[in-house]
Amino acid sequence: MNNLGYSERTACRLVGMSRSTYRDQKTRHPSNQAVRRILLADTITELHVASRSTYGTRRMRAALFYDRGLVVNRKLIRRIMAEHGLSGLPTRKKGRRNLVNMATTEDLVNRNFTAPAPNALWLTDIERHEALLNREEVKDLLLQPVAADR
Repeated sequence: MNNLGYSERTACRLVGMSRSTYRDQKTRHPSNQAVRRILLADTITELHVASRSTYGTRRMRAALFYDRGLVVNRKLIRRIMAEHGLSGLPTRKKGRRNLVNMATTEDLVNRNFTAPAPNALWLTDIERHEALLNREEVKDLLLQPVAADR
């Protein structure tokens, strides 16, 4: 009987676990990987405190290699640091900038995007496409008069 008043047999039946599995888990020693992970977590926490909470994943990996001679996967370091709530400086920026009341560029078409005829109104961001085209050709295209009777 355990402290909840159920026998081992009844508790295993309720949970759906065999009694042999329960006994194996009770007497099983932690694996080498689990022990290494616990030791790494202690070492990472110690190095993080020594760095005044400034080391991130990359510096932590370098410190483990050069100071302690440990070769550790960066994903494992990241996972352990996340589990223990450790992060380096600078932390990630939270949120996005609100651009609701920011001034925009001049609106040349007065937000009217319907064209009276084909090829009468073309919309594009020329400055972004100038890097791909020859700037002189773009300027020549902009300065040419447009025929009204197409």
